[in-house]
Amino acid sequence: VEISDILTLNSLSDISLRHRTLLQDNCVMTFPDASSVGSITVEFASDIEFSKLLFDRRLGSLLWSEGKPTSCEIWRVKGLVHLRDQPETRFVYQAVGDIFEGQEAGPWPAEPITKLIFIGKNLVKERITNILKEAIAP
Repeated sequence: VEISDILTLNSLSDISLRHRTLLQDNCVMTFPDASSVGSITVEFASDIEFSKLLFDRRLGSLLWSEGKPTSCEIWRVKGLVHLRDQPETRFVYQAVGDIFEGQEAGPWPAEPITKLIFIGKNLVKERITNILKEAIAP
């Protein structure tokens, strides 16, 4: 089944077939290659704590051009981060495009953990993990 068959199904019922074809021919739709779109989860053990300053810098470098792996597009990030700066407090990080924030989310209900989900295109888990490792508190 062609995508154009689904998108035009009963949508132009009052327009002649000739005009429908012209409209379809003049409409350019682009979709990302589905094989390159996906999500990855990056997780660190409970005994690993991150520096807030370093974590913000490294996450920023992933979202902005300087630290981004070649052809990698990060569209969305969400997760919990264990920070040395406030070890008893959960921090929820989220990003859309190149904008991100980290907010306090109360005390840890159980053992602290850092777990982030990245959604995007051409994501390289090893590269993203290694960049975040640079933010582990000394």
